[in-house]
Amino acid sequence: MVLADENLLFPVLHSLPKDLQDINVTMGYPLRNTPIAGYFELVFNLHENAKAIQKGKTNYSFYHSDIIKLLAHPYTNIALYRKENSLSAKPIIDIIQKKNIVFASHTTIIKHLDEKQLQAWEIIKPIFNHWNEPNDAIVCMNYVVEILKNGIIAQHEKKDENKTSLELEYLFAYTKISKRIQSLMIEYNHSIDSIKTLRGIINLIVRSTTLPFYGEPLMGLQVMGMLETRTLDFENVILLSCNEDILPSAKTVNSFIPFELKRYFGLPTYSDKDAIFSYHFYRLLQRAKNIYLLYNTESDALGGGEKSRFVTQLLYEIPKINPNVTITEQLVNIPIISENSNEITILKTPEIMERLNGMADYGISPSTLNRYRNCSLQFYFHAIAKLKEVDEVEETIGADTLGNVIHEALERLYTPFVGKNIKEENIKAMQPQVEAVTIECFEKYYNKSELSFGKNLLTYKVAIKFISNFLDAEIATIKKATKENKPIHIKALEQELAAELTIGRKVKISGKADRIDSLGSTIRIIDYKTGKAEDKELKFEDWDMLEQDSNLAKSFQLLTYAYLYQKMNPSITDNITSGIITFRELSRGLKTVNISKSESLNVELLMEFEYQLKKILINIFDENSAFTQTTEVGNCEYCSFKGICNR
Repeated sequence: MVLADENLLFPVLHSLPKDLQDINVTMGYPLRNTPIAGYFELVFNLHENAKAIQKGKTNYSFYHSDIIKLLAHPYTNIALYRKENSLSAKPIIDIIQKKNIVFASHTTIIKHLDEKQLQAWEIIKPIFNHWNEPNDAIVCMNYVVEILKNGIIAQHEKKDENKTSLELEYLFAYTKISKRIQSLMIEYNHSIDSIKTLRGIINLIVRSTTLPFYGEPLMGLQVMGMLETRTLDFENVILLSCNEDILPSAKTVNSFIPFELKRYFGLPTYSDKDAIFSYHFYRLLQRAKNIYLLYNTESDALGGGEKSRFVTQLLYEIPKINPNVTITEQLVNIPIISENSNEITILKTPEIMERLNGMADYGISPSTLNRYRNCSLQFYFHAIAKLKEVDEVEETIGADTLGNVIHEALERLYTPFVGKNIKEENIKAMQPQVEAVTIECFEKYYNKSELSFGKNLLTYKVAIKFISNFLDAEIATIKKATKENKPIHIKALEQELAAELTIGRKVKISGKADRIDSLGSTIRIIDYKTGKAEDKELKFEDWDMLEQDSNLAKSFQLLTYAYLYQKMNPSITDNITSGIITFRELSRGLKTVNISKSESLNVELLMEFEYQLKKILINIFDENSAFTQTTEVGNCEYCSFKGICNR
């Protein structure tokens, strides 16, 4: 088996039948395709990007994406491997993501690490030492090779010796490159002027370096490259990648010497290389009895589409010269095996029922119930399987963070007035505190320096504007209420609400209301939103719509708050409103949930809601009801209306 494209070596080895015992590889494997080459690329990217964003000589910070890519690479964990006390870089990655550290220096990272994490950091810390000159990069390369060598030996001790020797061979190749560059610099008394130049030289050497394999040439399947076939005869030949620009290879040559100079001085050019490949190709086929020439007919990102000129030449010339040669052309494809259905169904096992019972005792939130209304499978993944999105660093403040900050800032400002009537002068006293309170809330998620530029600065200013506008609107509401002799009394902020329902077993429903106050005799349960709340999301006439329509999620949540509040305060039987104050439409005031054109909620309406709530809970706790994909259009962003999951 001859590989015109030597990059196919590992895919071919992984594709060979398992019962094939004897395989001999006689070819070189490009160093640039090895895992260690990719690892050193990450190291160079880390430092080049750090120097690009460096401000002054002292500020040397690394971009979070470069750090995470390097720390998440398997070779970093190999470098940290210790027989007696295995260390991991994952806790460091988690800290960077949770703290939203966009640009990190040594000191920024160290101050967040515990004792065990510091042990891991001490091992990899020299990789992050500043590169002031190219020699620093070479020192770093040698250090990386050393710690990886120790980790590989420790990890593979008494295991797969062949794998260990192969990985050590990768490292040895890079050691030779660094030593060669250092010796040339000493020999010619010349230093490299920049890290970028050093990287270019290293990449040039890596591209032209191959790692040799040695084996038994007299047994089993022989796998080799084109150049290894010279002077050898085979009875059966399988030649892969017979595509133009692979056989012969493209005109690109790793050389600093221009083509015209080569031709003038009689040096080998790509035309000579084509002639060599042509000779090897026809020499290989000279005494073979069965020849299989394979090429890719599809033009895609991996190349292919046009067969090699050598194959075309065979098709047209061989039959004329030797009529005994039989040429058969065949289009081969791999059949696509499709499943009859991609539908996902999760049956309620005893383990799942145990988790559901635990949720019933702890408390199920309105947002969790909304997930079930949208898609029961989504509810399973989130609430039962506990799957969640991977944490990522927020380079710019996200909508969730903005909402959390505004909620917390308003809670801090209004807390002194809980249990009191709020007056105009109270709001005016809050206004000078807005900026200081907002920055304190933001510092839970970001360093103060990261709020001083770019989109983060704009979002920070937007938060201040939102809160200031809210307080202005509150003053207008208080003035109007005072004229009507309806004082606003703050009853609670971030109030925990809970109640139990009986559906054959007791189920606790719990939630947190942002604010509960009274306007005259009317109890108002208020939910803050930084986004929009459409009127159609807060209005409905038929209770069955509440169970089925995913667009009524906000109505469901507000009614749950009102229901829980009434259960906790049974003496209050009417004049309850539950609504949203959206910071994008402060002029609209409190946008309340509206049932059959009625904004005021009473015990009768809330008992109707309880019936709908029980229907959902009975379905959740029914052992015979499976978790399935939604069949409603638009309910779940991951499931189509046909019930086939797109994720």
